[in-house]
Amino acid sequence: MGAFFLFHGTAHLNAEGPRRVFARKGFAEPRVCSLGPWTLWHYAKQLVREPSFRERPDGSAMYAVGTPVYRGFPTR
Repeated sequence: MGAFFLFHGTAHLNAEGPRRVFARKGFAEPRVCSLGPWTLWHYAKQLVREPSFRERPDGSAMYAVGTPVYRGFPTR
């Protein structure tokens, strides 16, 4: 299981609250990604060691927390 928390930079939130919830559920510290005015906390999958994100030098990125499965294609 992976997880994410996405919030706008102007949001008034207590960041420690969500961090405690994710920690209680067994997640390690998130990868923090700046997406313009948004911030994404990307929590790695707990049972899979392969990265669930791709970031390119041009700034484009893809983050996954589910398991993408397509007929006829492997899951790796």
